[in-house]
Amino acid sequence: MPITFVPKPGGVLMCDFGPHPNDVVAPGVMHGPLAVLPEIHKNRPAVVVAAPSVGLAIMVPLSTEAPRDVRAYHYCIPAKKYQFLDQSVDSWAKADLIEAVSYKRLDRCRVAGAYKITWLNPDDFQAILACVKNALNL
Repeated sequence: MPITFVPKPGGVLMCDFGPHPNDVVAPGVMHGPLAVLPEIHKNRPAVVVAAPSVGLAIMVPLSTEAPRDVRAYHYCIPAKKYQFLDQSVDSWAKADLIEAVSYKRLDRCRVAGAYKITWLNPDDFQAILACVKNALNL
């Protein structure tokens, strides 16, 4: 269910970035630029960077797949640091994949079977903001 509140920076929400390209059925994406596979997909945790307008949030996706080459726009969150992230493997903030998404794509994380509003600690959030600046060459 989509969120009904304005997300705050530093929050972590589940974001539906869309299906895996192999799961798209006809007519699906076929020709031209729309035929390019998405850079990130599936329902995954993402960090709220900003919510500049009602209905739209800027998000940094988290992935359990480590980058091939770790760069200044990647940030590792160790396994077991947060209850709402995968406990068995590190999570990676991939600020080079920052995206503006509709609130309709966002929901709270499930923690111990219940939906909760979840947060990064300030140090992790500031590190991810630094990654965003690196990704955008600011």
